[in-house]
Amino acid sequence: MKLSPLLTLFGSSCADDFLDFWKASDLFALQVRDQISRNGLGNRFLKAYKSVREVSSYYQSNGPCESTISSPSYSPISFDAVFDRQANPGANMENLYKLIDAWIQENFCNIITSQKIYHQSF
Repeated sequence: MKLSPLLTLFGSSCADDFLDFWKASDLFALQVRDQISRNGLGNRFLKAYKSVREVSSYYQSNGPCESTISSPSYSPISFDAVFDRQANPGANMENLYKLIDAWIQENFCNIITSQKIYHQSF
């Protein structure tokens, strides 16, 4: 997974926070994949995760967000989920989803028009 070239424009702290969050997220996703590796489910999960991970290309650490559908607050998000091998895969996926959703709410500046999003979703 490639990192956003915009990281070089931000200060070291912002870049470190971004990298720390996504490194932890990647590790967590790999652990989920290993937990559900039978019947190709793990690979399908990882493919879906990589698609969701593309949201990181819209990372913004500060400044105005010229969007009508997102308004990030740029609050830091720490990756505080712990993978639980004893939990069912759905619980681990839910924890991953909640953290990525929180990151999106805080750092995602959606500059794509809602019409384009609609067409891309289907």
